[in-house]
Amino acid sequence: DLYSASASLTVGSEDVTVQAVFRYAPVTITFDAGDGSVSPATMRTGDDGKLSGLPRPTRDGYSFNYWYIQTGSGETRVTANTLFTQDTTVYASWSGIFHSITVVDGTASYSGAPGGWTVEITASERENYTFSGWTVISGGVTLADETSASTTFVMGIEDVKVRAYYTYSGETLTELYVYVTEPMA
Repeated sequence: DLYSASASLTVGSEDVTVQAVFRYAPVTITFDAGDGSVSPATMRTGDDGKLSGLPRPTRDGYSFNYWYIQTGSGETRVTANTLFTQDTTVYASWSGIFHSITVVDGTASYSGAPGGWTVEITASERENYTFSGWTVISGGVTLADETSASTTFVMGIEDVKVRAYYTYSGETLTELYVYVTEPMA
């Protein structure tokens, strides 16, 4: 068998030059995009043990960073020049895209956050006014307790704007005096 690691060849009495040519056996690489999607999900390496390119995955609210192999000591980045000798699963690295947070008449724990982060909002204290509730103006988030002056929400994948509302709780006028004077000639 000329393709085994220990082949023998018998030739006549003349000198013969034999050159061993090694090629990598193609292997299958599986792309795991986590909560994203990727196409194709698998690729085969060429005879050189490398991929012809790398697919680009997508995920709402996130930016793709790179592909990596999980090793015992951490991560090893994968490029088009990575040499594969066995079937391997590679994983996508993602960064959340930060979206702005605007709180009218209050504050937020962050000015911007990626999807999935928990954000705390707190209504401002206003003299002669009592906090009465929150309204989500944009961003489609759900407040944990819209009647509490301090509450949370989980950031989505778009900018968020919320507003605190108040009712007047100061002194009420019981009498109003109006003095009318005639202009002097």
